[in-house]
Amino acid sequence: MKLNMGCGYKVKKGWVNLDFIKGPGIDIIHDLNKFPYPFKADTFNQIYINMVLEELDFYEETIKELYRISKNKATWKIIVPYYNCRTAFNPYHKFFFHLDTFSVFADKNRTHMSRKNPVFYRITRRDLIPNNFIAKIIPKRFRNMFGMIFGEMYKQIIFEMKVIK
Repeated sequence: MKLNMGCGYKVKKGWVNLDFIKGPGIDIIHDLNKFPYPFKADTFNQIYINMVLEELDFYEETIKELYRISKNKATWKIIVPYYNCRTAFNPYHKFFFHLDTFSVFADKNRTHMSRKNPVFYRITRRDLIPNNFIAKIIPKRFRNMFGMIFGEMYKQIIFEMKVIK
């Protein structure tokens, strides 16, 4: 099964489309700030989240809940605004995201081993999305450095992860 979390009007055919508002193609209506989510553990092979996490109240709890409803080796694709871009400062946004934001739960970071119900995944992709032509011509290996200096060059980050249970 595949989950399109916080889909809004961007529903995906063949996916479970979840949002907090009723709309065409939305399968499940649920407030993502309310836990647990209306799914059994180990339900999804894929989860897609596009411009949603930054608006939720509880970052760590949300990640734990995604982990709970994901099968082992499930993949997550998460798109968030880049912290050094003006769109990150939307008054509805509660969190900022950098290329290393999701590293805290990554498989190589064992600082969370002692926590109750640890969450682990492997980050398989982490890309800055250029905001303009100049950013598109910068070689990928220099994007992090340029993005920290010229925030408006990048508008979003795409993260892809593989769940480890």
